[in-house]
Amino acid sequence: MRYQDTRRGETRRELRDGPPRALAPTVMVTAAGRLRFVEPLVCSYDSVTDLATFDVDRTRPNAATLVVGLLATAFGVVAGVSGLSSDDPSGAPLTYAGAAGLAVGVPLVIGPLVGNATTRSPVGVQPLRRRADDERCGERPVTAQHATLRWDGLRAEGAVDADGVFAISPFDFLDAFDVGRVPALSLAIELERAGGPLRLEAIVDAGALAGARAAFFASRGLDGTVISVAEMRKVPQLQLGLLGVSMTPGPALRMSLPIDNIGPGDAYGVRLLVSSSNPEIDGRIVYLGRVVAHAHAVFDTVIPMSREAERDVASGNVTFSAVVRDAHDVSPSTPVGFRGMVLRTGS
Repeated sequence: MRYQDTRRGETRRELRDGPPRALAPTVMVTAAGRLRFVEPLVCSYDSVTDLATFDVDRTRPNAATLVVGLLATAFGVVAGVSGLSSDDPSGAPLTYAGAAGLAVGVPLVIGPLVGNATTRSPVGVQPLRRRADDERCGERPVTAQHATLRWDGLRAEGAVDADGVFAISPFDFLDAFDVGRVPALSLAIELERAGGPLRLEAIVDAGALAGARAAFFASRGLDGTVISVAEMRKVPQLQLGLLGVSMTPGPALRMSLPIDNIGPGDAYGVRLLVSSSNPEIDGRIVYLGRVVAHAHAVFDTVIPMSREAERDVASGNVTFSAVVRDAHDVSPSTPVGFRGMVLRTGS
């Protein structure tokens, strides 16, 4: 008997030819705790299964020959037994008939049962392709020069580098020492590009922000250590100086506040929370981290501003204040304010 047999091999995924497909732009949190504007890329795949085809030759017993052989053998046995049981076995016809039956029947029984085999000869392999699900295969930076972020009535403006990374860290307006209480950040984003503005909305996952805290502290050279109250042996005492505010080229706003730890213990998680009537300045956070006992430090930050915010600050109608926070609430609870006109400096 001859026929063809097809068998399935293992299924694998193969990348389709052609460039990846770009999805709508979005924002991600980098391992260093920065915001990066990207276009996610997806690649198309096929599910490929190899179908192997064989020519099969199969030899099987001939049932008719086997039946005839069995009958002849049975007849030979019966006749032989009858002949050998007679008074003259050598002269009994049945003895010879039985021998003849066995001589004919046994080969007919044995013959169909030997020499049976199956031979498989490969013909070829044909791949069976089916479309599989697309898969994320990286991202590429969004080309932009400047970005404006809006959230909860606040705003941040800054440059975007060639890799799509925003100049302002999310921890400049989200408390890195209290990020566990921060919900997902919902952003309205406007990117300035050569071909015109690009507007998008994105949600930054709170878990991604929490996972980037350590890298953020490292990038700023900050000691982000926080100990429990039970581990404190000596209590710090923080004294604040005067809040300084000035405008610098950029345009940008420079804020500074000297601080002294006059207590016998180290202060942990020290940061400055800025409040202002201008949405580009309000909500900013400046970090010192750990301030050791009997040490002097200065909160010093430069906040990029839009031309609109610059005009607003120059008008003298913008208010500024700040409050210091630390991990154990030993800092003064009264905000420090700024009074007077904001002057321009050369740096």
